[in-house]
Amino acid sequence: MRVSIIGAGRLGRTLAACLPGSTLCRRGETIPRADVYWLAVRDADIGGVKLPRGGVALHSSGALGPDAIPRHGERGVLHPLMTFPGPELGLPRLAVHARVEGTPRAVAAAEALALRLGWKSFHFHGDRARYHAAAVMVSGLAGALFCAAAEELAAASGMSVAEARQLLFPLAAESLERAAQGGPAVLTGPAARGDVATMDGHVRVIDPAHRAVYESLSALMLCGRTKPPPSA
Repeated sequence: MRVSIIGAGRLGRTLAACLPGSTLCRRGETIPRADVYWLAVRDADIGGVKLPRGGVALHSSGALGPDAIPRHGERGVLHPLMTFPGPELGLPRLAVHARVEGTPRAVAAAEALALRLGWKSFHFHGDRARYHAAAVMVSGLAGALFCAAAEELAAASGMSVAEARQLLFPLAAESLERAAQGGPAVLTGPAARGDVATMDGHVRVIDPAHRAVYESLSALMLCGRTKPPPSA
């Protein structure tokens, strides 16, 4: 299967590194004929890419459907539910689930590519924007929260931000794994306990840029969505 990857951003470069024999096309370059054209570009740029005729066209947007690719009969979606910082920083170490959607031929091509990459494909029929929002919440936004926490620890202790990230990582990883296994009932901290005085103390001392997100997430836990773990 000849594959042309359009877009040399973090995802495009990663896909090219994981698919030996594929062609990586940067902006403005001629796209060679292929069996599959895989668009790894910004959502707003998908509709403007002019593809050769024939073959299957796929895009990697989580928020859009197959119709985002105009003027192509066989079109679909292959969206990896994973973060890709770029091959220079390493490839994903955990299982990659990938949403597939489109015409029957496009779905078959997407599933074949997912299998070749070692991904687990799944079909999704629902609110794409909400699906993508959920993905963003646990990837980029969760990462931003982690980086903000490291900045707070560094400011409080005098250690470097890099040292703070290393110190906090086991706590973050364990907390996320517990949440994946047990849901809201296993979440800990002052908001889970209803310890409002402690939370107020946090809000008084943290960076003003971080207060709104701290208060919003604390309110999410306080509003009754979490339950205390069962007593031993």
